Order: sequence, then structure tokens, then C-alpha cells
Amino acid sequence: MSAFLAALRPVKESPWKSSSSFKTADVVRYVAGRPFAWVDDQILQADRDYVSQNHPGPALLYDVDPEVDLTVEDFEALAHWAGGLTLPEIA
Repeated sequence: MSAFLAALRPVKESPWKSSSSFKTADVVRYVAGRPFAWVDDQILQADRDYVSQNHPGPALLYDVDPEVDLTVEDFEALAHWAGGLTLPEIA
């Protein structure tokens, strides 16, 4: 399984002015149908709708609290989701 990794650090201003939907299209294009988990503190319903309509593979859009960052419970939830994936055999 490929991983999509982003550095978690405070950002003063997002390059996506109106919503994260522009970022969403880039993420969906990058993963190209592969399973992915996206951890972010600004996941909108528009992002969820875009992924469900444009990504054929498994996807988890996971909200985190920016004041708390990632917790043990978050990592457990991500591991639980990833553990349920059925991945193709690699020849």
C-alpha cells in the first residue's frame, strides 16, 4: 500500500482560499485509485463528497482537532481502518 504523508505543522494561511476542495482533487489524482487515509483538521463535507464521487478505492478522511493534534486514539482508529483493507497481491 502506498502512503500519503504530510508534515503536520501550523499553517498561517492556506494556499486554497475558498475551501480545501482544490487540495482534495490533487490528493485524489495523486493516489490514483489506491487506498488512502487523509488526516486533516479541515475536512469539509464537500471533500467527502468529492472523494466518494471521484475515488474508486477505499478512502478514510479523518478529522483531527488542531488544538490537540494526533492522539493515541487517532492512531488506533487509523490502524483499525488500515487493518481492514484487502490489498492486491504483488507479483
